[in-house]
Amino acid sequence: MPASGQVKVYSKEHKAWNIRLGSGPTPEALSKDAPDFDFTNYGTPLDDGISSEMKFDRVYDLKLGILDINGKKFHEIPPILVKEGEWIKIRFKHTFGGPHPMHLHGHVFKILTKNGKPLTGSPIYADSVLLFSGEEYEVAFQADNPGLWMEHCHNLGHAANGMTMMVNYEGLTTPYRVGTKSGNLPD
Repeated sequence: MPASGQVKVYSKEHKAWNIRLGSGPTPEALSKDAPDFDFTNYGTPLDDGISSEMKFDRVYDLKLGILDINGKKFHEIPPILVKEGEWIKIRFKHTFGGPHPMHLHGHVFKILTKNGKPLTGSPIYADSVLLFSGEEYEVAFQADNPGLWMEHCHNLGHAANGMTMMVNYEGLTTPYRVGTKSGNLPD
């Protein structure tokens, strides 16, 4: 955000999305050929020591289908297992279907790469990353919040139909069960 003046946020596809932030004169409209915003190269780089080349304690590959992760759904998807203090890398690969905003509960991750290329702008820390078909992202987080956490598509219709899995800390359990015997399928 600039120190003064307005910023206009809009979508080329959805004309009704028109948000103005800040005060002062309204900015001039961009041409229809203006480039889309790209968070991967926006801002100033900062070396925080977290990179795709660092040593990770565990690495997980998650292939996202239409309504599945690695070809499985719900409790059939093996959990991401972590131990407190470990550094975890997740590679998301969107193989088919509509957009998947992948959301991790209980943690913030750093987005390391998009389509195999490191980010060149400011570091991006988030709990969700939006993937379109054919895209790949690598993210990293430190296991610093013990619990049993969901990792799921934040398109809730996708989550309700199977794109829901767990991030489990070793040694933690719950008396609750998921699956067909309990009828407790998460969404």
